[in-house]
Amino acid sequence: ESQPEVASDELVVAGPATVDDFTTIAGIGPVFDQRLKDAGIRTFADLAARTPAEIAEIIKWSPERVERSEIIAQARRLVQGDA
Repeated sequence: ESQPEVASDELVVAGPATVDDFTTIAGIGPVFDQRLKDAGIRTFADLAARTPAEIAEIIKWSPERVERSEIIAQARRLVQGDA
């Protein structure tokens, strides 16, 4: 009986880290979602911690457009649970 528990524990340890679905943010579709993940941004907290210039570089927008879209602000609200 202990073997299934060990195998189960191993699966949890080897499991993928949390990855959020950025397409729930207005203005982010599947392409931008993938670009962000390819850049190592995997969670709403990761996104919320970035500057407009950093996000603009990744998704190929101007920093001003990133600010207007409120992508970072939306990510912050999701982190806080205020979405």
